[in-house]
Amino acid sequence: MIDDIYTRLLLAAAGEQFPGSLAQKEVDYFDSCAHRDAYSETLSTIYKLNPQASIGLDYGRHLVPNLCDFSRVMLTSSTPLAALYLWQSLQHVQGTCYYPFVYEDKDFVSIVLTYPYKNQVGQHQRRFIAETVFYYLLNFITDATGVEACATKMLCDFPAPLYAQRYQQEMADTLQYNQSLAQIILPRSLLLKPCRQFNPLVHEATLARFRKTARQNLEMQSMEYRVISHMLRFHPAHFSMPALAEAMHISVRGLQKRLGKSENSFSELVKNARHALALYYTSRGLDQDELAEKLGFKTSSGLRRYLHNARAETEAL
Repeated sequence: MIDDIYTRLLLAAAGEQFPGSLAQKEVDYFDSCAHRDAYSETLSTIYKLNPQASIGLDYGRHLVPNLCDFSRVMLTSSTPLAALYLWQSLQHVQGTCYYPFVYEDKDFVSIVLTYPYKNQVGQHQRRFIAETVFYYLLNFITDATGVEACATKMLCDFPAPLYAQRYQQEMADTLQYNQSLAQIILPRSLLLKPCRQFNPLVHEATLARFRKTARQNLEMQSMEYRVISHMLRFHPAHFSMPALAEAMHISVRGLQKRLGKSENSFSELVKNARHALALYYTSRGLDQDELAEKLGFKTSSGLRRYLHNARAETEAL
């Protein structure tokens, strides 16, 4: 769900991209689109005008962490790391086309972006999402701790744009392009610093208010979206329709009926969720047995068949 404030910030960034008379013409058009909640149409038009537009970075600079209730929930968390795990657990209620994963080791924390809700997400959209999400998180960490945040490494699931030098100037020390997933890696020590606005009472009150709004957002989401989100959050148990239906407080027959009205079957949704999870866990270096367990396969041979078929389908696209 795109809040009006974010659409207006996008329009402001679009004005920076198109100076002079062209800017006014396009911003007038974008503003008319905004009243129809055409956020995606705005982005599509920007990249048609200039495929190398740095709109994601320019928009990301505007994303300060006090624009909405959820940003305030994050700022009043105990540490940025606690806030990131909360962000991962609740991001699906926003209805975004990406699903984030957060994981940590001894020295670093990684934030990974996957796209389980669509069969294909275009290069420009992936670039825009990586730029805006990662810039927002860096802004949040800086504001939360008072320490200027810079990523140790940023992996991009797209080719280097013409303005790639800005990534190193503004976001990360090391860059890698044409990766299987977009990922940003940060020092764990930075994310364990206390949040300056930490306040348990304000945090719980704001979180409760956000959850109330989130319930309304969930009711507006498609059943396909909700099913995939459940699978990602509670895998591999929710690859089973009975387990999923019970968790969603609906009968198996009711779930089948709801999904019967959608474009994709239950097995297709399982496949989409597994594909995102396979990319994520592979990026973490899990071995075949561990990956098979995470994806709900009883044997590694079942996993190998799945991966073989998935590669064949990807190459056929």
